[in-house]
Amino acid sequence: MRKYISGGGQVISLEQAKEYLKVDHSDEDDLITQIIGSAQNWAEKYTRRQLLVATYELYLDSFPEIIELYNSPASDVVSITYYDTDGDLQTFAASDYIVDVVSEPARIALAPDSSWPETQNRINAVIIKYVTGWANGTLVPKPIRDGIMLCIGHLYENRQNITKDLFHTLPQGAEYLFEMYKVY
Repeated sequence: MRKYISGGGQVISLEQAKEYLKVDHSDEDDLITQIIGSAQNWAEKYTRRQLLVATYELYLDSFPEIIELYNSPASDVVSITYYDTDGDLQTFAASDYIVDVVSEPARIALAPDSSWPETQNRINAVIIKYVTGWANGTLVPKPIRDGIMLCIGHLYENRQNITKDLFHTLPQGAEYLFEMYKVY
């Protein structure tokens, strides 16, 4: 299980969205702000990425051979903690593991001559706290930002016709733009 801790934000500013939508008044600022959030959500869910820096915790029942970190691009592992066989919370030394942030999803593997510690037989025995996402909206690849703009336009123009199908189908072109950055 993965749990969001903190961070995030919006890739597209209200001003950028209003310019794209050709809106020159502030009457719909709250609505447009909500639409920006929904469009970014679409992009993040489709690409399986965290667009702006956020901290997550990944909970595992035990240590697998290789640990994959979701919501690329991962940039840092803050800590790996685990419940030892006595049920005490311990911190696994950073020198005992290697973080591969080049791969997507990022991976954690054992350092040479290290081994994963024994854990208590319980759910969520291992907790990995990590940071993922780009530092600011301008670092998010342009095709993703463009796809978000297409989604913003789609949701703004079709706000009276929101149906289940409208929310499950990406606007024409956005899926193509997002597909280039989808993490499998």
